[in-house]
Amino acid sequence: MNGSSRLVHLVRVDDVTHNNTRQLKTVLEKSLSESYQKYADEIGASEHSSPFYTQAVSDASAHELAKLGYFNDVCVGGIVATRKALAEGNAKEVKYGVCILGLGVLRTYRRYGVARALLESIAAQAANDKKSVEVDIAVPALTSGDAEERNALVQLLRELGYAKRDSKPGFNVKGWDADGSLDFYVKEIVR
Repeated sequence: MNGSSRLVHLVRVDDVTHNNTRQLKTVLEKSLSESYQKYADEIGASEHSSPFYTQAVSDASAHELAKLGYFNDVCVGGIVATRKALAEGNAKEVKYGVCILGLGVLRTYRRYGVARALLESIAAQAANDKKSVEVDIAVPALTSGDAEERNALVQLLRELGYAKRDSKPGFNVKGWDADGSLDFYVKEIVR
């Protein structure tokens, strides 16, 4: 060895299946901030609500919209999204948005590219669906102690092409912004 060693970290993303749903549940519960926990309770993704995670992998359309993030083969992050119609209309003309319901990376493994890989994976899945036109994510408003983490997430979203939305998404998800404490970011899908 020449005295200078360099660590190589492997970040990868894999699908959530019925066999690893509990990993998704655990990693999101352990990584989400306290301000996000209120939102998670409202959408049914709290630590006492296993049906949310079971539904995430049981929906045919959700299989590719639930992912686990690995750092050197250790599960350290997860993302759950759903596909929602943006407007009613002719079935051939309906456009969809992909709504990210949960994104989390364990604190020790943040800033290694796991969240970036998870977000890019969901955006790629959305781009493969010819009817999907955007990806939305809700970011909890600032609360004490969360400012640094929130700002890092907002910076990452901007680097990936997300822009702050002035209004709520064109679809409704239970619990989204019931009290006005969420900021919405959107990424238009360009093909």
